[in-house]
Amino acid sequence: MVPEGLPDIGEAARAARAARHRMPTLTVALVVEAVVVILLFPFELFGGAPEPSDFARHGDPRYALDALAGRLLVLLVVSGITAALWAHWFFAVYRGVCALRLGRYLRVWGVLGWFIPYANHFVPKQMVNDLWRHGGQVPGVVQAWWTAYLVVAVPTALSRFGPALPGQLLLAGTWVALVAGIPLSLRTARAVTDRLERLVDAATPTPLT
Repeated sequence: MVPEGLPDIGEAARAARAARHRMPTLTVALVVEAVVVILLFPFELFGGAPEPSDFARHGDPRYALDALAGRLLVLLVVSGITAALWAHWFFAVYRGVCALRLGRYLRVWGVLGWFIPYANHFVPKQMVNDLWRHGGQVPGVVQAWWTAYLVVAVPTALSRFGPALPGQLLLAGTWVALVAGIPLSLRTARAVTDRLERLVDAATPTPLT
């Protein structure tokens, strides 16, 4: 836990500026991920079948599986880059939260919390909530974003112990959650960055005249 103490306004202000400066890159990454999800997976996730012409042209049904594997690899790479940029942005956010003495975790959790299995099902939301836990209500868009995140994360984690859901249903649910969750992620990033800047402004002493 972060020890109690006086807020470090200068550090919080630097963290807020860093978070704001990282927003354009994060926005581009989220948009690219959305385009990849929508364009590269038009039918497989909803029970569709490869075009018969694919089989006739290539003479082997494994062609469709190879093509799907290639697209999954593209999605994995794009999602990995987006996750790294998201963690880079959120680390700046939580650095500011800790500088204001509002965080319940050490600031290193601004990165670790997203990648430690099972902890990433609740720690990130608690860190986001820290921005509002001393006043104000967490916006509905943040709650909707977290719901979409869990729709993807929880079944994926449970699948390590066996098929928690039919494969086609899991893939379709993942597709829907990603398509909905990416714009929600963008709006959440803006809401969180704006909130941090307002907290810094509120904590900054008014200069004497």
